[in-house]
Amino acid sequence: MLINKKLLSLVMVLAACGIENYIYLEPVTSASTSAGTTASFSTPGQSSPNFRYYTIFYRIYLSATNETAPAPVNYNAINPVLASHYNTLYPYTYADNSTPSSLGTVFANLNYYSLAVNNGSLYNLLNSASSFSVQLRFDEPSGTVDTKSPYLTINSGSTRYRLFRNESASDDFSSNPVYRYFYGANTPYSLYAPLPTANTNRDVQTAAGTLAYSYVSFYVVAQGIDDNYSPVYSRPTHIGVLRLPDF
Repeated sequence: MLINKKLLSLVMVLAACGIENYIYLEPVTSASTSAGTTASFSTPGQSSPNFRYYTIFYRIYLSATNETAPAPVNYNAINPVLASHYNTLYPYTYADNSTPSSLGTVFANLNYYSLAVNNGSLYNLLNSASSFSVQLRFDEPSGTVDTKSPYLTINSGSTRYRLFRNESASDDFSSNPVYRYFYGANTPYSLYAPLPTANTNRDVQTAAGTLAYSYVSFYVVAQGIDDNYSPVYSRPTHIGVLRLPDF
């Protein structure tokens, strides 16, 4: 009985010192790209009650280089800033204990934004604690401009969720919502009109040369809240880099 009292006292002391529970969110460990036009990942099961949903961060990079199979070895050729951002984020992607509670700020400082969809809330689509798969399609199907823009599917389902650039990323989205689609540089509804400024197209990174190509880099994280309702994150996973289609 004496031992139990000592243990109880220790617990009370630790609680009084403000030591919080360690919250661990499982990271995505299975992600891949194909032909520079398709990306996919599978989520793990989440056992923590603090888990809320998965967030996909993205940034667009303009380029004068045509790379059909984007990979770390050619990121610098695509856009030197893409290579720099990849190297900056790399340490966070391989060590759980390096993931800060301010990971959202880390992405924000690199002008990465949360991906959105045009027909629903992406947070609601990606909030299952059970395992599921996600596909990002950037190929060039036939059809009208509005029906062939890049889209997302869940578990290879038939419902296509058209990808939207986050509304907080550019002030011109409210007056020109069509620009929120992911289009390539040679599309009439180009997302590069105008090129990035302090107030517009902040999710786009320009480069030197004739910018005839465009790419988008994606990261996925599990996101939750701690006991104080502050955000917590899993280790981020780099889904990959895809080339935006031209219509």
